Amino acid sequence: MPCPNCGGPLTKGTVDQHPYRYDRGKPILLLGVTECACPCGYHAVEIPRVGPLHRTIEEALRMLRVKRDEIAFIFEHGPSGVEDGEWNIVVQTAAK
Repeated sequence: MPCPNCGGPLTKGTVDQHPYRYDRGKPILLLGVTECACPCGYHAVEIPRVGPLHRTIEEALRMLRVKRDEIAFIFEHGPSGVEDGEWNIVVQTAAK
């Protein structure tokens, strides 16, 4: 897929942590998502199954007694790949 800005080639790579603007609150971390980037400065992040991601975030914020900076979300591919993959919650503890 060419860059939508300049038409140059996009390179794909994995981003360890991506701050995701879920709502107007503090961003939520997504772990191990794919980023497409171009030398012209364009970049985009591929987020699979956004609907299930939003349901998982809503459930985590409602049911878990943790702050936003104490949780992150990681996508696990299923046997058929993205189609049956799911988002999982990672509870992060602060290092002291």
